[in-house]
Amino acid sequence: TTALQVELAEIKSMLSGMMITQPEGLSQQLGRTTTVQLRQAGFSQQIIQQLKDEFSNKEDDVAREAFNEAIARRLVRTDTYDLLERRLICVVGSSGSGKTTLASKIAAYCKERAIIDRVMLGAVSDQSTSAGDEIKDYARLMNMKSDAFRITELSERIKETSNQMIVDVSAAPEKAVQALPGGSSATMIKHQCANYHGLDSMIALTKLDECEATPAELSALATQGTGIGLLTGTKSIVGGIAIATSQILAQYLRENA
Repeated sequence: TTALQVELAEIKSMLSGMMITQPEGLSQQLGRTTTVQLRQAGFSQQIIQQLKDEFSNKEDDVAREAFNEAIARRLVRTDTYDLLERRLICVVGSSGSGKTTLASKIAAYCKERAIIDRVMLGAVSDQSTSAGDEIKDYARLMNMKSDAFRITELSERIKETSNQMIVDVSAAPEKAVQALPGGSSATMIKHQCANYHGLDSMIALTKLDECEATPAELSALATQGTGIGLLTGTKSIVGGIAIATSQILAQYLRENA
């Protein structure tokens, strides 16, 4: 009953901002409203409705800027530094999402800043340990230890070492950083976020030098995601990762949305 009530409330909220015609068919005066402009830019009706109190009763550019800042705050995790101080960091994601490279970049970031004295890379699988070959290459490049083992051995391995362990996981752990390629469709984002929703995983947008995130994808991340903490491309292991902030994302929206 509670779930039905929530769903009905969401439908009512969406209907309150419903347009009977396509945006291009609106009158000139109505077509200039912030809500319509945001819909034309590609933002979802759901996120516009959720944030309408942030920009309603404001004029044009001021309203748009207020929306940009509000969605940027919604998108960003505020506990990224806390996560990077944990002794065990697990990186999860679908095949091809860039999680192995991301795990290596996180390890390089932690080692460079000496967050914990010693850092090592791990590869975890629920089937075999052959997935650790690439991790070993990255570890050798950065002069750090590496290991590969089954998911069932994870808790024991972390007890056996005092090192900070950054683990590329081919199975679902309890806590994680979720690799999500930039440019993923809104549908894929919803699917991925649903898969890892129970983990409260921090999202890392990967491959951002290959493709950009559009308003439709950012809307899905704002409504379905658990918060963006890290931004990275496909190149440069050392120095190749950035902490996501609301200021960075608000500036990105100003320039691209």
